Amino acid sequence: RISRHAITDMFTPVFLITTAAFTAYGVPPQDVKARLGTSVTLALVITAYKYLAATKHIPILPDHTICDDYMLAAFIIVFLIVFQNWLAGRLTCQGFCNGEDDSKPSERGEKFDEISIYILGILWVVWNIYTVGRVLWTKRNDTKSFVKRRGERYAKIENDILYGKNEEHVPFYKKEAQGET
Repeated sequence: RISRHAITDMFTPVFLITTAAFTAYGVPPQDVKARLGTSVTLALVITAYKYLAATKHIPILPDHTICDDYMLAAFIIVFLIVFQNWLAGRLTCQGFCNGEDDSKPSERGEKFDEISIYILGILWVVWNIYTVGRVLWTKRNDTKSFVKRRGERYAKIENDILYGKNEEHVPFYKKEAQGET
């Protein structure tokens, strides 16, 4: 079951926090401290949010829910961004960042940085499309199941009323017509 509460209180903030982790790519890969500072801070924010949400809003269930899977994917993406930022800094600086040789970044590190942002961005977009599709599919099936159960219930009540098997469901006007009051 996907409710408005889950979308507004769980999916949207996690989406925004994870997407904000991509802002670390706005910092040049040579500035490893600033870049890692941004991505690690957002990793801590999403961890704190998960803890807060888990203790306050999400019921403990034996199975993984769509929300659990989404949070796990967000953790993985943020962790990959942190690891990529560290690795891009190491490759770009070749171990000389924040030293005397900052002016000559490695082409290999910059190429790695450029390719990895596209790969992680595409993974994040595809995961969000998959999750939206999964939510819509689940909602559709839940609605069909509810309508089917509701239809079966009302069909049984109507059948019982027609054949007089269940007196509690007989409307008052039919009881009056039968001479009961």
